[in-house]
Amino acid sequence: MNTGARVRILLDTTYLLPIVGINVKGLDDVLIALSRVRKRFRAEFYYTQYNIIEILGKLSRLNYDEDTVVRGLKIINDEFILTEPTIDGYIKALRLKRRGIQ
Repeated sequence: MNTGARVRILLDTTYLLPIVGINVKGLDDVLIALSRVRKRFRAEFYYTQYNIIEILGKLSRLNYDEDTVVRGLKIINDEFILTEPTIDGYIKALRLKRRGIQ
């Protein structure tokens, strides 16, 4: 991979949950790898409003620390790029899902 190229990654909600204080088993190694990719390849991480809705839904069923949630949501807002899915994006997601890619 060309280290001059910018890598763009759309994050699944699973990878955002630890930021708001929700532990996800088996994710530590992946988060470390994503951090390395971000630094090494100047990767840009994206999220959608749907990620935030999923996070809030999950939090509503758990005990949570409001200060941690506020800090986490601020980090997501400040460090990642909000994007809006397009129709083409939805279709590509359907095709990938059909092929078994999660």
